[in-house]
Amino acid sequence: MDPNQNNFNALGPKPEFSTQPGEPDDMNQYDSQQSSEPVQQPMYQQPMQQPMYQQYQQPMQQPMYQQYEQYDNSDYDDAPKKNNLWMFILLGVVGLLVIIGIVVLVTNKGKKDKPVEEPTTEETVTFEGEGYKFEHGKSWAEGKNGDLKALRSGDNNTTLLALTTSTLSDNVDCSFEDEACQSKVYNMFYEIWISQLSNESLSLFKNDTVFEEFKDDIYIAYFNYGKNSTRLKGRYIILISEDKNAIVTFRYSTEDDVEDIYKKVTKMLSTIEIEEQTGGINNPSIGEYLDKLSSWNRSTEMRNGLTLSKERTLTGGWVLLADNPTYWKFEGNKFYWYQSPNVLDNNYWEGTFTFKTGKEGLESVGLEGSKMDIITNNSAGTVTEADVYSLVLTPEKIISGGEDKTSTNLTPGTTWKFVWILVDHGDEGIEAQVLNVMNSDATYYVKVIK
Repeated sequence: MDPNQNNFNALGPKPEFSTQPGEPDDMNQYDSQQSSEPVQQPMYQQPMQQPMYQQYQQPMQQPMYQQYEQYDNSDYDDAPKKNNLWMFILLGVVGLLVIIGIVVLVTNKGKKDKPVEEPTTEETVTFEGEGYKFEHGKSWAEGKNGDLKALRSGDNNTTLLALTTSTLSDNVDCSFEDEACQSKVYNMFYEIWISQLSNESLSLFKNDTVFEEFKDDIYIAYFNYGKNSTRLKGRYIILISEDKNAIVTFRYSTEDDVEDIYKKVTKMLSTIEIEEQTGGINNPSIGEYLDKLSSWNRSTEMRNGLTLSKERTLTGGWVLLADNPTYWKFEGNKFYWYQSPNVLDNNYWEGTFTFKTGKEGLESVGLEGSKMDIITNNSAGTVTEADVYSLVLTPEKIISGGEDKTSTNLTPGTTWKFVWILVDHGDEGIEAQVLNVMNSDATYYVKVIK
């Protein structure tokens, strides 16, 4: 029974008084009746029970709805609200389960109606270097930087240069698996690249770890370079496969974080496949450089203050035409390379060399002899075959920072290969265009008297 409803007449309507069934209409007729036997007192003369309607008029037990009012009804007043709240929660849960069930049914139906799609992967493009290839994403665009193949990423203003591919056995005569051999190869490249960066007013910084395993039988090492150790511009990377007898080198420059770019570059290089090297230089870009070689003279102001030689031979001293010049000197079968033409007792290499001229000379350093015709034709008669020197140099000593570092920084059997093209410019002296066959780097020197 709801205590809020006034159902207090549950016993029925209050009865109206009337004659009892079977009772005489005339009460006096009982006075005239006689009986010899004692008779029971007539019913109407007996004390009558209180009529039921008068019983109803007695105080009735308080109706239940009024009994409820004697108690604190606050809990009952809130009960409907709590019941409603739980009802809403229950309906919400049921509704959510219904929706989930519908989604599952639709999803399963969709899976039955169409095949499961494989997860998508980034589309890649194959970069083909000299004696190797690897995959890169489409965010990298292939191009050229001078005569070197390059990849550029506009996302992070990064350029990756493919430097050289050379034969490991031509550069070392030790087992590359030995840590001592790895250190010597690492230090050899350090000395080569630090000399090149001096021309750009940049410094080279070694990594604490020399070579480490990269993939399969390939080892990797790198150097940072930049204005200083806190203003880095990029990295040089060396990949060496003893199984393929190959050395592959790269250099990247970036305006982004050098370490972040290294992760992106090595992710690409992790797909590299290197071809076996059998000797010589596998670098057609050098040939392409020779194909268009036609600039035979540098600006004259860089010769100011120098005493120029007019002798058109390799023997003698040569100063780099650059803001930070280096210095070569050839005497007999000995060579010297100095980091500065003004300091000849520190920071230098020395060793022996051999050379050949003409087509035979180009072939001796791994180039096509037929390129000689292109060189002489492009020079408009200023260069003959006798003016093209192909050199194989064997460094034997390194002095760096005032110390002899031959035992730690020079790998026995190391050789360098260069092509020197001599041009006579009359009063402006004898100029040499020097092509580093190992990394395709081209520089300009002028012959001086010292």
